[in-house]
Amino acid sequence: MTKIPKGRYFLGDVCYCFGKSWGDILDKTDFFNDALEHNGQLLIAFGTAYGDGTYFDQFGNKFPVDAGLIGLTPVSMIEKEGGENSEWLKSAGIFIDVGEDFYAENKGGDMKFGPHEILTLTEEEDEEESDPWDDDEEDEDSNDNEDKSELDKENPPNNLTTYDH
Repeated sequence: MTKIPKGRYFLGDVCYCFGKSWGDILDKTDFFNDALEHNGQLLIAFGTAYGDGTYFDQFGNKFPVDAGLIGLTPVSMIEKEGGENSEWLKSAGIFIDVGEDFYAENKGGDMKFGPHEILTLTEEEDEEESDPWDDDEEDEDSNDNEDKSELDKENPPNNLTTYDH
């Protein structure tokens, strides 16, 4: 679980926010195994369980995916023409204001960004049987299967990269 600094972010497939610098972003984040710090905010993304497709949060927000990633992009990093006012970006995700106590987390493709739960692994009909956010149902081998993309909120990663655009 990673604490997300305050600010305005785009929640969706992060590839939609970038142009020519996309390759550089992938290099600096080790293909999003690491977060990227920019002006006190974090660019962070998690891989979906099944790659590209269209996913929804519990509020009905639609998240089309073309890079197999869903994450948070600081608005100040958006290169897409029109930035936050881009109608295309508005149709590809949502813009959110992050305040205190906002965390991002990934459990094998089931993601949480603050109050937004985007389940890319868990089937809706299976939700009642298995809640990915129920910490009481820990897997004995959880250390062996730990997702490298998860960042620990208590011990911030040493692998944050500063991005100066």
